[in-house]
Amino acid sequence: MSKEFDAEIVGSGPNGLAAAVVMARAGLRVRVSESSTLLGGGMKTLRLGPYDLLHDTCSAVHPQALNSEFFQRFKIGNRVDWITPDVSFAHAVTPERSILVHRKMESMKISLNSEMRKYSRRILRLLNSQEDLGAATLGGPSGLLQHPVILAQLGLGGLFAAADRDNDTVSTLFAGLISHCGQQRSLAASVAAIALGASAHLGGWPIPRGGSSSIAQAMIDDIEKYGGVFRTNHVVKDLDEFESPIKILNMHPRQANELLSGKVPERNLRAFRNFKPGMSVLKVDYVLKSPVPWNDPLLSLTPTLHLGGSAEQIRRSEASAEKGQMMGLPMVIAGQPTLFDDSRSKSGLHSLWAYCHVPAGAGPGIADQITAQIERFAPDFRKVVIDHYTTTPYMFNSRNANYVGGDILGGAVNMRQLLTRPKFGLNPWRSPLKGVWLASASVAPGPSVHGMAGYLAALDALDTVFGIDVPPDLSPS
Repeated sequence: MSKEFDAEIVGSGPNGLAAAVVMARAGLRVRVSESSTLLGGGMKTLRLGPYDLLHDTCSAVHPQALNSEFFQRFKIGNRVDWITPDVSFAHAVTPERSILVHRKMESMKISLNSEMRKYSRRILRLLNSQEDLGAATLGGPSGLLQHPVILAQLGLGGLFAAADRDNDTVSTLFAGLISHCGQQRSLAASVAAIALGASAHLGGWPIPRGGSSSIAQAMIDDIEKYGGVFRTNHVVKDLDEFESPIKILNMHPRQANELLSGKVPERNLRAFRNFKPGMSVLKVDYVLKSPVPWNDPLLSLTPTLHLGGSAEQIRRSEASAEKGQMMGLPMVIAGQPTLFDDSRSKSGLHSLWAYCHVPAGAGPGIADQITAQIERFAPDFRKVVIDHYTTTPYMFNSRNANYVGGDILGGAVNMRQLLTRPKFGLNPWRSPLKGVWLASASVAPGPSVHGMAGYLAALDALDTVFGIDVPPDLSPS
């Protein structure tokens, strides 16, 4: 039994580390328990096989990091070297034609021409303030209620995107954005896609130099500086091992249900048991002897790519995966970080990561379909491939228990789970058991590396348990 800590954090993903930062900065004795050998959750950067090449195991591009109140107060912009390209992402429509999404809206006129008005109608009003958009979308239920105008603009843009059946350039861009967030016809995923699209013109879609582990390391260093401790390879099987007044679980609701079951009435855990996973993903990491020889050289102007073709083709391929099939070429989200970050390769090699939605039980053979989609836009791709490594849905889940069934978003992004993530109310972070909070991508404000679920859970815990109602200073000292 442990009596030496004021707060126990279970899980060291971005939200677990954010909670630990807040607790340690408030002067509490904090311990973080992690079941894996390495800290960081989805923010890991590892050597790719035997090659002198670094790759991100999951999170790689961070459009929400600089929008987050937690990371803004933590001054992550000063602690991590960010690479923010002028082109946030590119969408390959045909082998000869790509759409570039520039950070500067005025540059979008070159990409969209006559469709600029349609594009502007969806996101222009959201571009008044990066801070306001972040506060509204990452502040949990109260954040949205405190920004009704932004809420209305997001909702209206999401309605148009979800109902869109066109096959034009703007429809194609948003079909690609929705693929980051969930199902194509989902209003909730479409709302998230509108916010994601707006972020491309505000803070941009940056990548951290050296990989995503640099974000985790900045947080780990801060926690240790203020007295926090870590233990790895420790699986928490019973909350009774802790006697601290605060326990924050950076866990999926289904895992939390196992720890809470028997300690509260079962009816209070129904939302946790019924929490629905999102679509599974399969990822391929390629080792390349040279950069991808894209048919359209414009695709080399950004680290982040959407390789899906037209809106109609994307909707068809995503619907196929949702139904448990893989018909035709998949919608592929890809990244080429070594073009922009030479610290990831000391040998002159390059890397490309690529993933798509797949049925939950998909095997490694689907990697061939991802390769075929890349070849559609780079016919000589196989000539530069030295090796590749595939991560199936099962492998994602076995390496990180929060990725249930290979869902890296922490749960389906639908209207029910947008409003009840994982339960309805202004404080979704409190569990049914006193002294226990939930803080993961499965809790508001949802997926992406922003730390806000951990930050908001920690602030509520500090106020509830210790009466500390003023957030501690998180800036570097």
